[in-house]
Amino acid sequence: MPRNSTKPKLKLKTHRGAKKRFKITANGKIKRMHSGKRHLMGTKAPGRMRKLKKLTLVNPADVAAATIYAGRPISAPAVAKPQHDGS
Repeated sequence: MPRNSTKPKLKLKTHRGAKKRFKITANGKIKRMHSGKRHLMGTKAPGRMRKLKKLTLVNPADVAAATIYAGRPISAPAVAKPQHDGS
């Protein structure tokens, strides 16, 4: 039976794995954790481990896929328009 006003379209559920892996910033960007921190840490330099500890932004090529997993579209951040005085 087709969906209509009495049977609205079902909402997509958030991918539970993506919810744990990605974080959406206030400006609408998506952050992720680095890989390579689970084992064999003795062979990695301390400076490298410090860099791997920090969050990084998702590559722009992968943002579309990450938004699908996040369960909601990521809109562009709102840009404040410059104030125009009447003069």
